[in-house]
Amino acid sequence: MTMVGARSVSAVPPATWREHWFEHDQELWLHAYDDDVAVYVDQSVAGRIQWICPFVSRCWLYAKRAYGDDFGGDRLYVVLHQGRYSGGHPAYHFDGSHDYRNVIDCGPGPWDSGAGGS
Repeated sequence: MTMVGARSVSAVPPATWREHWFEHDQELWLHAYDDDVAVYVDQSVAGRIQWICPFVSRCWLYAKRAYGDDFGGDRLYVVLHQGRYSGGHPAYHFDGSHDYRNVIDCGPGPWDSGAGGS
């Protein structure tokens, strides 16, 4: 797990999170986080994925600046799978199915091919 960035205004996200939506039923582990994003992976995610947290954090900050800061909660939770679950889906802070968090759940990877995006 990696802490990215120097700000510290938000609580540390949980070290694990169990999926319980749609056909998803995976144990997730916190890979990296900052004040804006928490990245969770399942056991199948491999490779160099350090670029994801800073990249998605910049995207989330842009969305909040461009569209307002009324997204509820202080983080975007990113869930990554590799080799399962085609496509991806969002969930929003008012949706109990994803524990009232803003979520993007993505599969099937691999996620190390985006290293140039950081």
